Amino acid sequence: MKPRSPLVNRIAIVVGAVVVTALVSMATTLAVSKSIEGNATAINLAGALRMGAFQLLARSAGPVAPESGQDSIGQMLERYETKLGDASITKAIPDSRDHPLAAQYQSILQSWATMLRPALQEHDQGTPVSAAMLTSTQSYVNDVDQLVNMLEQRTEARIDLLHLIQIISLVFSIL
Repeated sequence: MKPRSPLVNRIAIVVGAVVVTALVSMATTLAVSKSIEGNATAINLAGALRMGAFQLLARSAGPVAPESGQDSIGQMLERYETKLGDASITKAIPDSRDHPLAAQYQSILQSWATMLRPALQEHDQGTPVSAAMLTSTQSYVNDVDQLVNMLEQRTEARIDLLHLIQIISLVFSIL
């Protein structure tokens, strides 16, 4: 049996390196893209929560609606709370309680449960909203806005990581 020539060995090493680089690139790309899956939906839903809070405020100041109707404040509060706990949002929040995103989300849930929802429920529908209620709503919306910004930044950081992985893989392939 004849030993392989040094040129064949070099070509085999180069081809092997390109294949390994491609496999690593594909695996990391898959992992990063999987980690941002659903983030656009979470950002969209969280953004809709901002508008929903002001809609609730406007409804509480608007004309009295029948309590059993779809436009009743009670029904709107229930729908809003369902959106607040939607799986699309909760999947985008890390499980770790000390993560800034998880802390922000918990802050929003607490603010909703202890401040905004009770204020909306206790408000006499059809009467003007107080300055305190408007301030509470604005504070709550600012907290939701902060969550949206944090989700956007996290997604952008992962997309930047994806770009970096692709550039590194390209450089290794060229070398």
